[in-house]
Amino acid sequence: MNSLYELANAVPALGRFYHIASDQYEQARVRYISSIINHEFEKLFQFGQKVENMLYTVPPEEVPSTYGLTRGEMRKLVKGCLSGVEKHVMSMYKRMQRQISSEELLPSLWDKCKDDFLDKYEALEALLAKCYSGETLVPSSKEMAGLFKNMY
Repeated sequence: MNSLYELANAVPALGRFYHIASDQYEQARVRYISSIINHEFEKLFQFGQKVENMLYTVPPEEVPSTYGLTRGEMRKLVKGCLSGVEKHVMSMYKRMQRQISSEELLPSLWDKCKDDFLDKYEALEALLAKCYSGETLVPSSKEMAGLFKNMY
C-alpha cells in the first residue's frame, strides 16, 4: 500500500481517490471487526452499554438496584458469556479465517480485532468495577490479553 501512497502523491488526480478509498477501507474494517466481536460477545457488551446509558440518569451505586441490571443478572450474564471464553475467541479467529481469503490481510485484521476487543473488555471491566463494587470480570483484562497472546 505504501507504493500506492507514493503514486497518489506523485499524481495529484489520484491522491483524492486514494484518500477516499483509504477512508472507505477503514470504515469497512471497523464495521467488519465490530461484527466479528459482536457475533461472539454481543450480550456482554450490550449489558455494558445498558449500564453506561443508565449512568446518565442515576449514580453508579444505584445501578445494581435497577431492573434488568441487578448484581444477580450481571453475574449470570458474565458467567454465561465468559464460560469457555477460549472457545469464543477461537471461534472469532476461525470465522475470520473462513471469511478472509487473503493471507496478507488476515494477520492485520486479527491484530486490530484483538486490540478492539481488549479495549472494549477493559472499558467494561472498569465500568463494572465502578457500578458493582466487589465484582470482577473473570478472566480479568490482563488474563484476557494473555489468552489472546497465547492463542494466535
